[in-house]
Amino acid sequence: MADDDSSPGAPAAADRRLLGPAAIDAGYTAAARDLGRFNLGLFGITGAGKSTLLNAVFGADLAATGIGAPVTQASTLYRYQSASLGIFDTKGLELGSGMADILRELATFVDDNRLGPEADQLHVIWYCVRAGDRRIQPAEADFIRKVAGIGIPVILVMTQTPLTADGKIHPEATELATAIRELKLPIRGDVFFVNALADAFAGVGVHGLDELLDWTSTLAPEGVRNALAAAQRVNRRIKAQRAESVLTAAAERVRMKSFVPRRLGETWVTMFAEIATIYEIPEDVSRQVLDTADTTPRLRRLVYASNVGALLMPTVALAGAAASAATGATKRAVASRRQRRAATDRAMAPTSLPAGGPGLELESTATGEKPNAGWGWGASRTTRTLGQAWAATCEHFWSQAYPEPPADVAAAAMATYFGDELQRRLPLVLRRRESRRQRRDK
Repeated sequence: MADDDSSPGAPAAADRRLLGPAAIDAGYTAAARDLGRFNLGLFGITGAGKSTLLNAVFGADLAATGIGAPVTQASTLYRYQSASLGIFDTKGLELGSGMADILRELATFVDDNRLGPEADQLHVIWYCVRAGDRRIQPAEADFIRKVAGIGIPVILVMTQTPLTADGKIHPEATELATAIRELKLPIRGDVFFVNALADAFAGVGVHGLDELLDWTSTLAPEGVRNALAAAQRVNRRIKAQRAESVLTAAAERVRMKSFVPRRLGETWVTMFAEIATIYEIPEDVSRQVLDTADTTPRLRRLVYASNVGALLMPTVALAGAAASAATGATKRAVASRRQRRAATDRAMAPTSLPAGGPGLELESTATGEKPNAGWGWGASRTTRTLGQAWAATCEHFWSQAYPEPPADVAAAAMATYFGDELQRRLPLVLRRRESRRQRRDK
């Protein structure tokens, strides 16, 4: 669907700065809406290690939060919920009649929300079995079959799995997994062996969490995978993959013919905000990075280079090579088209970079018309360059704080790192311009 510049919330004519306050606010609002929420069902009998697993993967301390609010007034099913994560759990699943009550409540909840917003639906279920129990009870197997029958993917997680001296899964855990497989339960994938809390006495470290999260992300709907990536705190690969998907989507969007160029700032901010959320960068910090004195001029030069076609030079070079092998008529036609495009570029390009306040002016002509047809390709490449530099920056500061979230990040340090990453990724023609500018400023 084409962007409608007259839609509610569109910036007024007096505030069309590319990274002005209106664009930043709109971008962060869109990012919060697009991120959604990943909802996980976490089941298993008392003592199966659910809370330990949850704390290790998501940092969600259920003991401190009291699990959450009951789904209904007289519910035994509880929900813990944050901006990007929902956990459905029980205060204690015991073998017997309590399982039937939970199944009934779960089925009712799923049916009531099946056609509602994706953020309100249950997406994946982890059923936990402790390796030390040596067996899975018949009532548990029946519970898993009935839960899977509701239509939610079920992953069987063997918690507190010990390892042998050479780092292999302990034979007793392997035997239990074999017994589970023989039951032919309707689980997705194989049994996942995990240990969420290191045991120094037994010499068993944390293991299996990355594989569990990879499979969970595969089973989750596409619309909530970014939320899962943001909520989980152990799998670096998932965060990087989802950040790449965000910047790719933004680059493709600005390349579309239906895209309104005046919305470029909002699209960039939405991309920045979503990537920052995936890496748990606080919103106030990422907002400050966008407001820094050095970041904004760099983006201004990128926009200018997009408008005059500087970012399209490799594409133009390939076109010229192909034209050299064509017939004389084709060469003349190509030359004529280039002349017309060059004339258009000269008419539309500003004689100097826009001056003034912290925002970037997108309009390149006094009439506010859209740039030429090549603008979309240049803007797309610019968007990808920005996204890659920002994702590398966020990943750096996330990994520096790991395993804790990067709560104490200095915006100035992030802005400097981002500027260096952006400079490194700029096309050669822009790097040379930056070097000349820096020499002039000295």
